[in-house]
Amino acid sequence: MSEMSTDYEIGDRLKIGGYFCTIKFIGTIKLWPSVRAYGVEWDDHSRGKHSGTIDGIKYFDVHYPNSGSFLKESKVQTPSVGRNNFYKALSEKYGSSSDSIQNLSIGSKKVESFGFEELNARNRDFKRLRKMALRDSEIAILFQNQEELDCIVQECTSVRDLDLSLNLFTNIDYLCQFVEPLRNLRTLDISQNKLLSGWEDLKKFDLSHITHLRLYSCDLCWEHVGKLFESFSALKILDLSYNRLTSVGIENLKAVTPHTLEELNISGNNLISFPRLLTDLTLKDLNISNNQISKPLGILSHSIESLDISNNDLNERCKIDDLNLAFPSLKRIHLKGNDLKFNGKIASIEDQATFYEVLARFDHVMVLNGSICDIKARREAEMYFISKVINNELDYDVTLPRWSSLSKSHEIDTSKLKLSENEEGRQSLVLKNKGQI
Repeated sequence: MSEMSTDYEIGDRLKIGGYFCTIKFIGTIKLWPSVRAYGVEWDDHSRGKHSGTIDGIKYFDVHYPNSGSFLKESKVQTPSVGRNNFYKALSEKYGSSSDSIQNLSIGSKKVESFGFEELNARNRDFKRLRKMALRDSEIAILFQNQEELDCIVQECTSVRDLDLSLNLFTNIDYLCQFVEPLRNLRTLDISQNKLLSGWEDLKKFDLSHITHLRLYSCDLCWEHVGKLFESFSALKILDLSYNRLTSVGIENLKAVTPHTLEELNISGNNLISFPRLLTDLTLKDLNISNNQISKPLGILSHSIESLDISNNDLNERCKIDDLNLAFPSLKRIHLKGNDLKFNGKIASIEDQATFYEVLARFDHVMVLNGSICDIKARREAEMYFISKVINNELDYDVTLPRWSSLSKSHEIDTSKLKLSENEEGRQSLVLKNKGQI
């Protein structure tokens, strides 16, 4: 396999001192006229000094203010600045020799190394590997010519799960060229790579063999996702968390979104509402946490059974009822981090009374914020909720279908409801089935 070159170009990714950055400028600057300077934008914005302008001269642009800085060539042309190739990283991870452990001792006792040679020999036979985990391996080059790619494909013929996350890739076309001939591949993780280029013509690739795709924190927008769907046409699980997705543009994906999709993670983006596209999909699991969603109106999904909407902006109890209407098949939900106010006060969902109330508002939820509820607990929650509504202690719209369902399930006899004349207000509702609450 060919050696890595240190002739960097604008757009290349580097890892310097454990921190990732993108090269935005190469040349001389007024401050250092006698040395080559590299202008970079740091992934960790706090490491930046400016926005590409120094001494009144603008040298490059950045996506985030004050995330840029200049480095001298001596800083980036050192062995500590890693830029690896795939085969070298693979050999280092799965083909290393066990010589270093032959004489390993703990105190005065020599450690027996029996079995390590066999394990390493097995790992060196890459054709047997089904899972390759090469996260944070400083890989910048996958292959440099067709002959090299053919060799890798022959060696990695059995791989089904490939983790290439947190490396130094920038071109999605290049990544697709690499994974297309790996026909046994099912799960691909390319998260935390800044995919800045190569989006022009992805439909030329057939990546229908890949069913699980993770693209956490890759600086993607919906336009990128639409182009991905043209080649990844049979996805079942898709992770698009912490990208640059907004509520604008997603509806354009209706014609290309795979109807095979079962799980979708779009947490940590900039969504202010549920995408209407969800109505046309057969998703079972949706993670839309850590956005700015304030209302679930305008959608109806009969397929979604698991929903994570924690850390959004749902701040009224009636929003829970909207969720029950929008997702009638819901069985599991996470709601933490939403300020569900009651009488103007924030009520913690960890409080048992609030937990019971929230649980009872849903038709079929049996897991709330990770807590599994059995039939008995659910029945107690419903009876508690009914009593609070009847006693006018909860503001609830009794014209909702959920109230009708509760009335039938618990055989509520409203004719036996009596109002007391004292200060305590209304009496509890009399239930036919198991006495009074």
